[in-house]
Amino acid sequence: GLVYYDGEWHLFFQHNPYGTGWGNMHWGHAVSPDLLHWEQLPNALYPWSMARSNCFSGSAAVDWNNTSGFQTGKERPLVIAFTDMGCGESLAYSNDRGRTWTYYDGNPLFEHRGRDPKITWHKPTQQWVIAVFDETIPELGGTVAFYTSKDMKNWQFQSRLKGYHECIEVFELPVDGDLSNTRWVIFGGDARYALGSFNGKTFKPEHVDKHQVHYGAYYASQVFNDAPGNRKVQIGWAKIDMPGMPFNQMQSFPCELSLRTTGDGI
Repeated sequence: GLVYYDGEWHLFFQHNPYGTGWGNMHWGHAVSPDLLHWEQLPNALYPWSMARSNCFSGSAAVDWNNTSGFQTGKERPLVIAFTDMGCGESLAYSNDRGRTWTYYDGNPLFEHRGRDPKITWHKPTQQWVIAVFDETIPELGGTVAFYTSKDMKNWQFQSRLKGYHECIEVFELPVDGDLSNTRWVIFGGDARYALGSFNGKTFKPEHVDKHQVHYGAYYASQVFNDAPGNRKVQIGWAKIDMPGMPFNQMQSFPCELSLRTTGDGI
Protein backbone atom coordinates (compact mmCIF):
# COMPACT_ATOMS: atom_id res chain seq x y z
CA GLY A 1 0.00 0.00 0.00
CA LEU A 2 1.27 3.46 -0.96
CA VAL A 3 -0.14 6.83 0.13
CA TYR A 4 1.06 10.40 0.69
CA TYR A 5 -0.18 12.51 3.58
CA ASP A 6 1.01 15.87 4.92
CA GLY A 7 4.67 15.71 3.94
CA GLU A 8 5.17 11.97 4.34
CA TRP A 9 5.27 9.20 1.76
CA HIS A 10 3.90 6.04 3.40
CA LEU A 11 5.09 2.64 2.17
CA PHE A 12 3.33 -0.48 3.48
CA PHE A 13 4.74 -3.88 2.59
CA GLN A 14 4.12 -7.56 3.30
CA HIS A 15 6.50 -8.60 6.02
CA ASN A 16 7.45 -11.62 8.11
CA PRO A 17 8.98 -10.16 11.29
CA TYR A 18 10.22 -13.57 12.46
CA GLY A 19 12.49 -14.55 9.60
CA THR A 20 13.23 -14.39 5.89
CA GLY A 21 10.96 -17.28 4.92
CA TRP A 22 7.54 -16.71 3.40
CA GLY A 23 4.70 -16.68 5.94
CA ASN A 24 3.49 -15.00 9.16
CA MET A 25 2.29 -12.19 6.96
CA HIS A 26 2.20 -8.79 8.66
CA TRP A 27 2.22 -5.31 7.12
CA GLY A 28 5.47 -3.44 7.60
CA HIS A 29 5.43 0.36 7.42
CA ALA A 30 8.01 2.98 6.46
CA VAL A 31 7.78 6.74 5.87
CA SER A 32 9.91 9.18 3.90
CA PRO A 33 10.00 12.94 3.35
CA ASP A 34 11.58 12.61 -0.10
CA LEU A 35 11.24 9.01 -1.43
CA LEU A 36 14.97 8.48 -0.83
CA HIS A 37 15.45 8.43 2.94
CA TRP A 38 13.16 6.03 4.80
CA GLU A 39 12.35 5.42 8.44
CA GLN A 40 10.83 2.06 9.33
CA LEU A 41 7.95 2.33 11.81
CA PRO A 42 6.30 -0.41 13.90
CA ASN A 43 4.25 -2.94 11.94
CA ALA A 44 0.86 -1.61 10.88
CA LEU A 45 -1.08 -4.89 10.62
CA TYR A 46 -0.86 -8.15 12.52
CA PRO A 47 -2.72 -11.43 11.94
CA TRP A 48 -5.79 -11.40 14.16
CA SER A 49 -5.75 -15.09 15.06
CA MET A 50 -4.61 -18.49 13.87
CA ALA A 51 -7.88 -18.77 11.92
CA ARG A 52 -7.09 -15.53 10.12
CA SER A 53 -3.51 -16.38 9.46
CA ASN A 54 -2.14 -13.70 7.16
CA CYS A 55 -2.62 -10.05 6.19
CA PHE A 56 -2.14 -10.13 2.45
CA SER A 57 -1.62 -7.21 0.13
CA GLY A 58 -3.84 -4.20 -0.39
CA SER A 59 -3.64 -0.41 -0.59
CA ALA A 60 -3.96 2.83 1.36
CA ALA A 61 -5.80 6.15 1.00
CA VAL A 62 -6.60 9.35 2.88
CA ASP A 63 -10.29 9.84 3.73
CA TRP A 64 -10.18 13.62 3.24
CA ASN A 65 -13.92 14.15 3.73
CA ASN A 66 -14.29 11.65 6.59
CA THR A 67 -16.84 9.71 4.56
CA SER A 68 -16.14 6.72 6.79
CA GLY A 69 -16.73 8.53 10.06
CA PHE A 70 -13.43 7.15 11.36
CA GLN A 71 -11.94 10.56 12.20
CA THR A 72 -11.63 11.33 15.93
CA GLY A 73 -9.22 14.29 16.00
CA LYS A 74 -7.75 16.94 13.74
CA GLU A 75 -5.84 14.52 11.48
CA ARG A 76 -7.60 13.04 8.47
CA PRO A 77 -8.00 9.25 8.70
CA LEU A 78 -5.52 7.09 6.84
CA VAL A 79 -7.26 3.92 5.70
CA ILE A 80 -5.76 0.67 4.49
CA ALA A 81 -7.71 -1.97 2.58
CA PHE A 82 -6.23 -5.46 2.75
CA THR A 83 -7.03 -9.11 2.24
CA ASP A 84 -7.52 -10.87 5.56
CA MET A 85 -7.09 -14.53 4.62
CA GLY A 86 -9.86 -16.61 6.10
CA CYS A 87 -12.10 -13.56 6.40
CA GLY A 88 -12.33 -11.34 3.30
CA GLU A 89 -11.49 -7.84 2.15
CA SER A 90 -11.02 -5.67 5.23
CA LEU A 91 -10.14 -2.19 6.51
CA ALA A 92 -7.97 -0.68 9.20
CA TYR A 93 -7.62 3.04 9.96
CA SER A 94 -5.36 5.48 11.75
CA ASN A 95 -6.01 8.88 13.34
CA ASP A 96 -2.39 9.63 14.24
CA ARG A 97 -0.63 9.85 10.86
CA GLY A 98 -0.26 6.10 10.57
CA ARG A 99 1.53 5.47 13.86
CA THR A 100 -1.18 3.22 15.29
CA TRP A 101 -3.98 1.31 13.58
CA THR A 102 -7.48 0.11 14.46
CA TYR A 103 -9.22 -2.73 12.66
CA TYR A 104 -12.71 -1.78 11.47
CA ASP A 105 -15.15 -3.77 13.59
CA GLY A 106 -17.44 -4.36 10.61
CA ASN A 107 -14.87 -6.41 8.69
CA PRO A 108 -15.04 -8.09 6.26
CA LEU A 109 -16.32 -5.54 3.76
CA PHE A 110 -17.22 -8.37 1.40
CA GLU A 111 -16.21 -11.98 0.80
CA HIS A 112 -15.26 -13.49 -2.56
CA ARG A 113 -12.65 -15.70 -4.16
CA GLY A 114 -9.94 -13.11 -4.60
CA ARG A 115 -7.40 -10.79 -3.02
CA ASP A 116 -5.35 -7.56 -3.26
CA PRO A 117 -7.89 -4.70 -3.00
CA LYS A 118 -6.86 -1.36 -4.53
CA ILE A 119 -8.93 1.43 -2.99
CA THR A 120 -9.20 4.82 -4.67
CA TRP A 121 -11.49 7.87 -4.63
CA HIS A 122 -13.42 8.41 -7.88
CA LYS A 123 -13.99 12.16 -7.88
CA PRO A 124 -16.58 12.43 -10.72
CA THR A 125 -19.02 10.11 -8.92
CA GLN A 126 -17.95 11.06 -5.38
CA GLN A 127 -17.48 7.48 -4.28
CA TRP A 128 -14.83 5.00 -3.27
CA VAL A 129 -13.83 2.25 -5.67
CA ILE A 130 -12.14 -1.04 -4.88
CA ALA A 131 -10.58 -2.89 -7.81
CA VAL A 132 -9.68 -6.41 -6.70
CA PHE A 133 -8.46 -9.65 -8.24
CA ASP A 134 -11.38 -12.08 -8.43
CA GLU A 135 -11.77 -15.78 -9.27
CA THR A 136 -15.45 -16.14 -8.35
CA ILE A 137 -16.43 -17.39 -11.84
CA PRO A 138 -13.88 -20.12 -12.73
CA GLU A 139 -14.71 -20.19 -16.45
CA LEU A 140 -13.69 -16.52 -16.74
CA GLY A 141 -10.26 -17.15 -15.27
CA GLY A 142 -8.68 -14.23 -13.45
CA THR A 143 -10.71 -11.03 -13.49
CA VAL A 144 -10.77 -7.59 -11.93
CA ALA A 145 -13.93 -7.01 -9.89
CA PHE A 146 -15.05 -3.44 -9.20
CA TYR A 147 -16.94 -2.50 -6.03
CA THR A 148 -18.16 0.96 -4.98
CA SER A 149 -19.06 2.65 -1.70
CA LYS A 150 -20.00 6.11 -0.43
CA ASP A 151 -18.75 5.47 3.11
CA MET A 152 -16.01 2.79 2.85
CA LYS A 153 -18.23 0.45 4.86
CA ASN A 154 -21.09 -0.63 2.58
CA TRP A 155 -19.92 -1.98 -0.77
CA GLN A 156 -21.78 -2.91 -3.95
CA PHE A 157 -20.44 -5.10 -6.74
CA GLN A 158 -20.48 -3.31 -10.13
CA SER A 159 -18.61 -5.19 -12.88
CA ARG A 160 -15.79 -7.51 -13.92
CA LEU A 161 -13.00 -7.22 -16.48
CA LYS A 162 -11.27 -10.36 -17.77
CA GLY A 163 -7.58 -10.91 -18.31
CA TYR A 164 -5.86 -9.56 -15.19
CA HIS A 165 -4.16 -11.47 -12.41
CA GLU A 166 -3.35 -10.24 -8.89
CA CYS A 167 -2.31 -6.89 -7.46
CA ILE A 168 -4.55 -4.70 -9.60
CA GLU A 169 -3.89 -0.98 -9.97
CA VAL A 170 -6.23 1.65 -11.47
CA PHE A 171 -5.56 5.37 -11.90
CA GLU A 172 -6.07 8.32 -14.28
CA LEU A 173 -3.35 10.16 -16.23
CA PRO A 174 -3.36 13.15 -18.58
CA VAL A 175 -2.06 12.64 -22.12
CA ASP A 176 0.92 14.88 -22.91
CA GLY A 177 0.19 16.78 -19.70
CA ASP A 178 -3.21 17.95 -21.01
CA LEU A 179 -5.68 17.74 -18.11
CA SER A 180 -8.60 17.97 -20.56
CA ASN A 181 -7.45 14.78 -22.31
CA THR A 182 -7.01 11.89 -19.89
CA ARG A 183 -7.00 8.10 -19.91
CA TRP A 184 -7.58 5.62 -17.15
CA VAL A 185 -4.87 3.00 -16.74
CA ILE A 186 -5.34 -0.52 -15.39
CA PHE A 187 -2.31 -2.57 -14.35
CA GLY A 188 -1.96 -6.24 -13.49
CA GLY A 189 0.71 -7.55 -11.17
CA ASP A 190 2.92 -8.42 -14.16
CA ALA A 191 3.26 -4.72 -15.19
CA ARG A 192 1.10 -5.22 -18.28
CA TYR A 193 -1.51 -2.52 -18.65
CA ALA A 194 -4.32 -1.11 -20.78
CA LEU A 195 -5.65 2.39 -21.38
CA GLY A 196 -9.33 3.17 -21.45
CA SER A 197 -12.26 4.91 -19.79
CA PHE A 198 -13.69 4.34 -16.32
CA ASN A 199 -17.03 5.71 -15.13
CA GLY A 200 -16.64 4.59 -11.54
CA LYS A 201 -18.32 1.26 -12.24
CA THR A 202 -16.97 -0.21 -15.48
CA PHE A 203 -13.54 -0.07 -17.12
CA LYS A 204 -13.61 -0.09 -20.94
CA PRO A 205 -10.20 -0.72 -22.57
CA GLU A 206 -9.62 1.13 -25.84
CA HIS A 207 -7.27 -1.49 -27.30
CA VAL A 208 -7.16 -5.31 -27.36
CA ASP A 209 -3.54 -6.11 -26.61
CA LYS A 210 -1.89 -4.93 -23.41
CA HIS A 211 1.17 -2.73 -23.20
CA GLN A 212 4.08 -3.36 -20.85
CA VAL A 213 6.14 -0.78 -19.01
CA HIS A 214 8.45 -2.90 -16.82
CA TYR A 215 10.23 -6.19 -17.42
CA GLY A 216 12.25 -8.70 -15.45
CA ALA A 217 12.07 -9.05 -11.68
CA TYR A 218 9.39 -6.39 -11.19
CA TYR A 219 5.96 -7.29 -9.85
CA ALA A 220 2.87 -6.00 -8.01
CA SER A 221 3.52 -2.29 -8.54
CA GLN A 222 1.36 0.50 -7.16
CA VAL A 223 1.23 4.27 -7.39
CA PHE A 224 0.92 6.52 -4.35
CA ASN A 225 -2.61 7.69 -3.67
CA ASP A 226 -2.91 11.44 -2.96
CA ALA A 227 0.58 12.35 -4.22
CA PRO A 228 1.28 16.12 -4.52
CA GLY A 229 0.29 17.59 -7.86
CA ASN A 230 -1.62 14.40 -8.66
CA ARG A 231 1.67 12.79 -9.66
CA LYS A 232 1.66 9.04 -10.27
CA VAL A 233 4.76 7.80 -8.50
CA GLN A 234 5.15 4.04 -8.74
CA ILE A 235 7.03 1.48 -6.67
CA GLY A 236 7.12 -2.25 -7.38
CA TRP A 237 8.35 -5.41 -5.73
CA ALA A 238 11.85 -6.22 -7.00
CA LYS A 239 12.00 -10.02 -6.83
CA ILE A 240 15.76 -10.30 -6.47
CA ASP A 241 17.42 -12.75 -4.08
CA MET A 242 20.17 -11.36 -1.87
CA PRO A 243 22.05 -14.37 -0.39
CA GLY A 244 23.65 -13.72 2.98
CA MET A 245 21.59 -10.62 3.73
CA PRO A 246 19.08 -10.33 6.62
CA PHE A 247 16.27 -9.75 4.09
CA ASN A 248 15.08 -11.67 1.05
CA GLN A 249 13.40 -9.11 -1.24
CA MET A 250 13.35 -5.37 -1.91
CA GLN A 251 11.26 -2.50 -3.23
CA SER A 252 12.13 -0.83 -6.52
CA PHE A 253 13.39 2.71 -6.89
CA PRO A 254 10.40 5.06 -7.36
CA CYS A 255 9.51 6.15 -10.88
CA GLU A 256 6.99 8.72 -12.11
CA LEU A 257 4.52 7.63 -14.80
CA SER A 258 3.13 9.73 -17.64
CA LEU A 259 1.34 9.25 -20.96
CA ARG A 260 2.53 10.74 -24.24
CA THR A 261 1.48 10.59 -27.86
CA THR A 262 3.77 8.73 -30.29
CA GLY A 263 3.52 7.64 -33.90
CA ASP A 264 1.96 4.39 -32.67
CA GLY A 265 -0.62 6.11 -30.50
CA ILE A 266 -0.64 6.82 -26.77
